[in-house]
Amino acid sequence: MDVEVKDQREKSGRSAVQEMTAWDEWARAVAERRGADAGLALLASGVSDWQQWAGQARSQGLASAIWQAACQAGVQQIFPPEVAAWLESEAIAHSRLKQDVREAAAAAGRVLDGARLDWMLLGLPRSADLLLGCGEVAGVAHLLIRQQDLGAALSALEDDGWSPASGGMLVREAHRVCLRSGLPGDLSLQDMEWLWERPAELDLGRYRVKTPGGAQMAVICALRAFYEHQCRPAGCLLDIALAVSSLDRRAQREIQTIAHRAGVLPEVLLALRIAELRQGVRLAGGGEDLTCERGSLRFRLAIRALEGGEAQRAAHRLLTASDGSARDAVLESLLARRGRGGPGALQVLGAMIKMFLPSPLERKLRAGGNSERAAKAGQQKDI
Repeated sequence: MDVEVKDQREKSGRSAVQEMTAWDEWARAVAERRGADAGLALLASGVSDWQQWAGQARSQGLASAIWQAACQAGVQQIFPPEVAAWLESEAIAHSRLKQDVREAAAAAGRVLDGARLDWMLLGLPRSADLLLGCGEVAGVAHLLIRQQDLGAALSALEDDGWSPASGGMLVREAHRVCLRSGLPGDLSLQDMEWLWERPAELDLGRYRVKTPGGAQMAVICALRAFYEHQCRPAGCLLDIALAVSSLDRRAQREIQTIAHRAGVLPEVLLALRIAELRQGVRLAGGGEDLTCERGSLRFRLAIRALEGGEAQRAAHRLLTASDGSARDAVLESLLARRGRGGPGALQVLGAMIKMFLPSPLERKLRAGGNSERAAKAGQQKDI
């Protein structure tokens, strides 16, 4: 198997968002609970240019995950020595980012606990955080604080020596945190209370803190894949696969309930559908519920945002904003990027008009797309 992607291309030259790539096969092998050793070995045997492979593994956010899976399966020897050394260094860097987040969260969390404020750590760095362009913020601990407590939390941390920095961060020594009342990316959601329901716990070393529960984390991964990466890199879809891998059918249904409450059901279902088509991840009823969205304007807007460029994504955010303040924030962002490569008003207006028309991708996703191809690539995981 050649490392080059084996899928269809859009007119722009990019891989069609729903089409499986060679990197989706690597991600599937990483997520497999059984037979990962044989799957990884088979994929490695088909690589002819390891230097090119390494560059693409990094751009897909998979280098660390592939090495960890190879170590767990005991097949590190499938890689040439220099590639194995590089993969190990990527995995070590990922582990250091996780440790940075743990230490920052513990340092800030004890201050917030002392101030009797409720807070939650929004998870540790995942594969999507290792994609190109994400490195600067990957080691930041994102702390969820209720909107009414943000002022008190900021004051408590500043009194403890934390200083404001660029990007809304607070810094003390080598620690970096960001206080949030919602998800990163300033998503416009109708309801945020679901983030606080049935939390899980994360051990930071003799200090246990709250983190989003399993269904909540699956929704977060789906939203990040959709809004931040347009569901294209294999790494963001792997995050979805790993997030849902331990969920039972009741929890799978809870994902859709949460997405409905938050007002992002089409976006979450589309991310799950693409993860199914490309990496075999399937939630109970996911495909059927996506089909039920037939005729939904919101569904069509989401489709256009996935397959289009920045103008289409901006149009989607404007048309689906939950309130005026969220819409104003999108407009301010567009104005800030005007003249610096961002879309102009005419481009966004044209994208809005185009978004009301059906697209070939919409028909493919509703009809099943390349699910037969996914089934041939390996037995689908009915998680």
